[in-house]
Amino acid sequence: MMANFFVLLTSIFAVIVAIGSLAVTLATEVRARTPVLVFVFDEPKGVWELHNVGVAPAHNVVVAQSCRPVKLKRGVNEAWCNPVLVPAIPAGGSRQLAWLEPFNKTWGLGVSYTDAGRRFHTDKCGNDVNFVFDGLHIPRWPIVEVVDGQRVVRPAWEVVRSSRTTRDEWSRVELGDVVRPWWLLRRYGICRRMGSVSDPVGQYRKLWLHGNKDLRSAPAVGERAADSSAE
Repeated sequence: MMANFFVLLTSIFAVIVAIGSLAVTLATEVRARTPVLVFVFDEPKGVWELHNVGVAPAHNVVVAQSCRPVKLKRGVNEAWCNPVLVPAIPAGGSRQLAWLEPFNKTWGLGVSYTDAGRRFHTDKCGNDVNFVFDGLHIPRWPIVEVVDGQRVVRPAWEVVRSSRTTRDEWSRVELGDVVRPWWLLRRYGICRRMGSVSDPVGQYRKLWLHGNKDLRSAPAVGERAADSSAE
């Protein structure tokens, strides 16, 4: 009887070890394919840059501004606007964000991007501090949608060529517009993987295609924040 008990206990322990080893292997594989983007201000050039300090390329890179000082925590906690699509950034590479004003304390910065497995990652930057999160923690704008002849998420080359700056505002998403599946772990924000069941892009697409949102330029982010504080 006692011998059978020890055999059973040994078997259970072996299963637990096997599961643990598999989990560690999978986690290591994921980390080996994970890009990490951070905002860096280049003082000599006077321009913001996005650096990939991870070990894999970052795809579907969308840079946006918060419409007030950003909260460096999980989830979408404020309104966001001005999404700009940036070309993929290889490991060790960087991109200049020439359209961003060098100094402005009325807003924060955020970037969402995916790895090769289409898993979302997010970096938020406020007061020169970067916080990186797994999952999507800024709004999910439809990247390729065109409304009234304008892209919801404007490509970087278009924004730079048109001399747009962060004093313009487009594609604003209010906090009340944000959708998060009730069953998704909060550590992943509002979505874990692009194109998955939890991807809220369908709900956001309705904001633009049904005419509920205006893509035209609005008052500057800083001006709107000042107006709100005056009230």
